Amino acid sequence: MCKIVGSKFSKLRIAQAYMRLASIPESGSGIRIVSLESVGNYEIRMIEVPETSLTGAPLFSLELFDCVEQLSVDSCCCHGIEVAMAALERFASKTSCSSQVPLLKCKS
Repeated sequence: MCKIVGSKFSKLRIAQAYMRLASIPESGSGIRIVSLESVGNYEIRMIEVPETSLTGAPLFSLELFDCVEQLSVDSCCCHGIEVAMAALERFASKTSCSSQVPLLKCKS
């Protein structure tokens, strides 16, 4: 895929996920989570933590989650879409070597 088209597609996916995030009800802990992508045994998630009074707090975090082990493999606080795009690309590349593994949907 062309890098420019891929870049625009990534921006669109992140923006759509952020809109979905804002439209779902908070859990008991106040955390909202949406899935961006599932690859093999991994899921890339967007997480919004409850608003804090801290100036400069991130808009959301992206997380690479191992569905089998039920643990976070990597995460990134995102203050803007450019940071989120870089994290999404990094997480996707980490899962590329395990793309032959059957897809498992996370049940968290």
